Amino acid sequence: MLRRESDCVDCGLPCLGKMCPHWERVYCECDSCGSEDAIYHIDDSDYCENCAREYMNEEWLSKTNEQKAKSLQDDYEECLDSFFVDSDLETQAKYLDVDFSEVDYDEYGEYG
Repeated sequence: MLRRESDCVDCGLPCLGKMCPHWERVYCECDSCGSEDAIYHIDDSDYCENCAREYMNEEWLSKTNEQKAKSLQDDYEECLDSFFVDSDLETQAKYLDVDFSEVDYDEYGEYG
């Protein structure tokens, strides 16, 4: 939400009104949490980055799998590759059906 307030610094000089740079300041408040750093406008509401991310996640999770697949239609290969690359080694091994275990060295530095 946009909120306009006087930003008068009480400089002691005769007031210049709207010509003064401190006459009015515009604050962009997040409609969700009230912080003054709203930078996103979504569906007639203003959001800070954290609340915008939360809003987007809620919207995504409310979709059916069919709707999600249709939304990702053009980007599915990139999404799948990104998901795999961002996964930890154990998860990657599971998807590739690879027998994955850590090397076991004995106290002499030889395989045990």
